Amino acid sequence: MAISAFVTLGIQFDRDEEMISLIEKASANGEVFKFYAVTIIITLIFLVILIAVILGFYYLIYGILLKRLNGNYKELKKLEV
Repeated sequence: MAISAFVTLGIQFDRDEEMISLIEKASANGEVFKFYAVTIIITLIFLVILIAVILGFYYLIYGILLKRLNGNYKELKKLEV
């Protein structure tokens, strides 16, 4: 996800007309580094939030399934004795 986000961002920096005009404006003001830094930081924040949501769902589903499996395991152990 992170790799594809940064590849897409690189393509957008290179080919998007609107982004190119924003880069040229930032270049004229001498704030190219600031423009790139803000864009990358916003992308990183978005990725962190997205990954946190996906991991939250994963742990929620994993926890529910593990709890059921544990209950089934205990029940099978009782039947074996």
